[in-house]
Amino acid sequence: MREPAKQQTFGDNDRRAMFQPGIYNAHVSELVTREFEDHNEVFNVKFKLAREGLKDIVIPFAVYDEGEEGKQKAILDKDDNPVLIDCLRFEGREFKLPNGMWFYESTKYDWQTNEQYANICAAIGVDFPEKKVAGVMVKVLQKIDGDDILGKPVKIKVGMAKWTNKKAGTSGEFMAVLDVLPWPEGKAITIEEAKEEAPF
Repeated sequence: MREPAKQQTFGDNDRRAMFQPGIYNAHVSELVTREFEDHNEVFNVKFKLAREGLKDIVIPFAVYDEGEEGKQKAILDKDDNPVLIDCLRFEGREFKLPNGMWFYESTKYDWQTNEQYANICAAIGVDFPEKKVAGVMVKVLQKIDGDDILGKPVKIKVGMAKWTNKKAGTSGEFMAVLDVLPWPEGKAITIEEAKEEAPF
């Protein structure tokens, strides 16, 4: 063994903290689209946690439980109280919508509506043109591009989403964006800043 130039110690307090569900400030960081033959299109969107507000969010310090896969182990202080940490360490972490957001031009089922697409675009601050239909003003939805949303500020609700691989007969959970909300006081960042990779 070789002695490092500077002594390094390692214990539970030095382990990587697990992210906790909650509502966080973020910016739109990625948009990948796929269009199908019927012109229906899925918009896969990622969001990057913004620095603003992370220091004020305090969560229990929990790490991966080596004994049980996917479980958390709380770090306790000398008096057996949970150790609390701020969320600044999570700046730049990205989360995505679990199934993207769909734009339907043709539908076969009653659940195929553009409600999610319209709501998320509204939260991001996309302005669609309007027209009067049967005496009521409605949005005329357009298909968005990266220039329309990248770098825009939003609040995201992050929590556990389920995944299933029917072919392999496996399933599980992962952390994803469950809802997108307006962040009125948030400032947009450049597309280049939005695309910068997080340092982890």
